[in-house]
Amino acid sequence: MPEIIHQDECILVKEKDAKLPEWERDDLIEKWPQTQVDALLDRLQISIKGEDPPRPILEFADCKFVPKIQENLEKEGYDLPTPVQMQAIPAALEGRDIMVSAETGSGKTAAFLFPIIMRCCMIRIWGLSEQQRPLAMVLAPTRELSAQVSGATPQNGWQVTVGTTVIW
Repeated sequence: MPEIIHQDECILVKEKDAKLPEWERDDLIEKWPQTQVDALLDRLQISIKGEDPPRPILEFADCKFVPKIQENLEKEGYDLPTPVQMQAIPAALEGRDIMVSAETGSGKTAAFLFPIIMRCCMIRIWGLSEQQRPLAMVLAPTRELSAQVSGATPQNGWQVTVGTTVIW
């Protein structure tokens, strides 16, 4: 088993009986033959374990993020997802448990933050929670990693109803 240097962990807070619309996979990649998907994953050196994993996204538009998130990704220079983001974002959007092991700078933090932001926006848009309380919590094992995650979290410039607080 490979040594885990640190692990980013995400816990979503769910309200009892609250239902969000399910995320829909992109039609384009769903039409690819499995051999073509396997060749892409092999070329990008993406290894997946688990039952019925979602197919990777090829671009952020495949995520069908709310328009404000998509606009901000483009404004911030997120042109194409990294290999980690290609596979982890669809899994997170489906509500799957994910563990990612990859090099520093591979896009792991964004791979779990973007789906969290999307879910928080959807909770607000669908009116499932008007309460002023946490909608998501990110746990990090060190103060340094907590600061890194907070620094990577979009702030007021994104104009979405998501705020962050770091506690250590």
